[in-house]
Amino acid sequence: MATTTRSRSKPAAPRQTKAQLAQAEAQAKFVMGLDDNYIACRQRHQLPPLAFTKTGKLPKGVYAVGPYANGVYDLVRICPSCGLLVSLYTGAGGKLLEAKGRRRYPPGYLAKGMGRIPSRLAMEEGLDRISSELYAGAVRPSGEEN
Repeated sequence: MATTTRSRSKPAAPRQTKAQLAQAEAQAKFVMGLDDNYIACRQRHQLPPLAFTKTGKLPKGVYAVGPYANGVYDLVRICPSCGLLVSLYTGAGGKLLEAKGRRRYPPGYLAKGMGRIPSRLAMEEGLDRISSELYAGAVRPSGEEN
């Protein structure tokens, strides 16, 4: 029985083209110019939940538009940090008529012509902005402060 030996090294990372490097640089520059609220929301929006309160009213940050034909309403949620609007059509009795909400982004939020910006870039920029405060109050694993 013959055995073969294979290299167990990791495959080399694909090299980026000049266009990809230029795009990544443009994306990083765009993210650096974003407002703090937009940086936070590019990591995760704080949309209000779609649930009625105990009083039977819509929660803060959610409003309904309608009724349209056949009792259809448009439920709209607003991100309190950046102003993103996410809306869903609902039918009679609150039945969702679509699986994914429609999004309307605030001015200046989207990067035009740069492709999708990874949330990792926003995380890195957010950490860069708070790093001095973050590390100044850090606690050592032993419990003593720096």
